[in-house]
Amino acid sequence: YYNLGRAMMSEGKYAGAVVMLKQALARLGEQSYIYLALSEALERSENISGAVEALNKYAALREKERTDQDEKEWYARKLASLREKQGKP
Repeated sequence: YYNLGRAMMSEGKYAGAVVMLKQALARLGEQSYIYLALSEALERSENISGAVEALNKYAALREKERTDQDEKEWYARKLASLREKQGKP
C-alpha cells in the first residue's frame, strides 16, 4: 500500500495516494515514513489541516526514534510552511 501510494503521488493522483497511505498505516501500524508521505499527499491535495496532523504524528514517532538536530530543524521549517498555507501563525 505504501509503494502504491508513492506511485500514485508521482502520477499526481493525490486523493488515491492518501487512501493507499492510510491503508498502509492500518496494515503496518504507525510508521514515521508513512506519516511523512501521507503529509505530503495531503498537502498536495490541499488538505493542509490533515497534512499538519500527519506531520505532527511523524514528528512524535521520530522523537521516539531519536532524531538528529538537522531533522528537527527541517520539521520545524516544514510545519511553519504548512501553518502559513493554513493561515495560522
